[in-house]
Amino acid sequence: MPEQPLVGKDEKKHKPETPHLTPAAEAARQKRLADEAEALRANLRRRKAQARARNAMETSSDRQDLPESGDVSCASPTIPETP
Repeated sequence: MPEQPLVGKDEKKHKPETPHLTPAAEAARQKRLADEAEALRANLRRRKAQARARNAMETSSDRQDLPESGDVSCASPTIPETP
């Protein structure tokens, strides 16, 4: 009768290795990450441009309809009544 190895309590269980991606899958993963990073950079550039435009509009001299304090009310302008 052949001897079979006994598994004792102190023996560590074999932990399976983490799965590895094939070269094609890894390349696809890297492309997705690069595309996502570029999309995030483009979004940040767009948001910065919007903020700059908004700031320029608020500080331009042609915006004399706003009070000096910068306080903007939500009330609509007064429309004169016609007789």
